[in-house]
Amino acid sequence: MAVKGCVPLAAGGEFQRCHSWLRSEGNGRSMGLECPPPERTSWSAGEFRVWKQCFNFTIWIACYLFFMIILFIFLLVTFIVVRRLH
Repeated sequence: MAVKGCVPLAAGGEFQRCHSWLRSEGNGRSMGLECPPPERTSWSAGEFRVWKQCFNFTIWIACYLFFMIILFIFLLVTFIVVRRLH
């Protein structure tokens, strides 16, 4: 039985799967992690795999954004310090 918002494994590449799943489940509710917990017995192995992939994908995006923000702040501080010295 398919769970609402969880895209079956046949739905294209990994990125496309996770992207469409996050979008369909979205509305800003913690980036689509509102799928039922993995303990649900009606889930097939494929559905559980997609849930795990999308969860990992979301964590990866969050870490990437965090890293980019830190990098931006570091560059901004460096730029200000260099400007002050000259």
